[in-house]
Amino acid sequence: MPTSTLRSALRWSSVDLPHEPATGSVPLRWAEVGDRGPLAVVTCGIHGDEGPWGALAVQRVLERPLAELTGRLRVVLAANPTAVAADRRGSPLDHLDLNRYFPGNADGSHTERLGAALTTATEGADALVDLHGGGSWCVNAFTFRFPGSEELADAIGAPFVVDMPLRPGHLAGMAAERGAKVVAVEMGGRSVDELAWRDRLADGVDRVLASVGVLAPRLPDPEPARKVEGLTVLRPSRGGVYVPTLRQDAIGTVVPEGTELGVLRDLGTMEPVETFRAPFPETALMLLRPHVTVLEGGAMTFVVGRPA
Repeated sequence: MPTSTLRSALRWSSVDLPHEPATGSVPLRWAEVGDRGPLAVVTCGIHGDEGPWGALAVQRVLERPLAELTGRLRVVLAANPTAVAADRRGSPLDHLDLNRYFPGNADGSHTERLGAALTTATEGADALVDLHGGGSWCVNAFTFRFPGSEELADAIGAPFVVDMPLRPGHLAGMAAERGAKVVAVEMGGRSVDELAWRDRLADGVDRVLASVGVLAPRLPDPEPARKVEGLTVLRPSRGGVYVPTLRQDAIGTVVPEGTELGVLRDLGTMEPVETFRAPFPETALMLLRPHVTVLEGGAMTFVVGRPA
């Protein structure tokens, strides 16, 4: 007889949100398994261009045997459905950044109403895991560690960790105000290694759920993440064609100052016009674009920092 899994026991709920005139509404869906014990909520796709990598990682966790469930688990696999469908950061209906509008407004714009619905979907959480990622245009490899929830970030097993204050309007900040331990993860994205990053992220989520008493422990502790300070975004001063020097295998590594990271070329002549280089004696590569792409001036191209 097949073993029952978490996925096979999910109970689905949904709420309809106003959409375009032709379709009327779009459903926000979430699912729960378990009836007692601590509640952990995992959200994916708050930013539409960062899904569905987190959702694929959660699906792997949901293959755990149901008998290993020791608490309650609630998952939101596409927290910003219209943004995920459009592969955009925010919903094409109002172009707002959902992760600035919590706890939302049930009478507001589409994104504000979505924030209110997600606030309801995360009610009662003892722990919140908010999965982001590099998504369709970049890969990244770090976790935000918040005061009072350090053990959750440490359980993820990302290459780098960044200590951050909790911010109003963010999902993590709202959940923390309501008593939950929280972690926000920026790991993975589109590259030839995307499924390997999915698996690494799935293991991290599994360890977090075990640490808060929702799943029976089964994985060893990860290697400690390197703490990074001085986060810096590298952007082109003008538009052009970006050609990476370092690609997906460099994400999550540390390179010496002056290392060539990539070259921007003129759109019309293909002559090099700008070279990106590692700015610190030890430069942590936290986000990078692994593909040849056309960029506008000022586009985020790298996030780097200094290992502490």
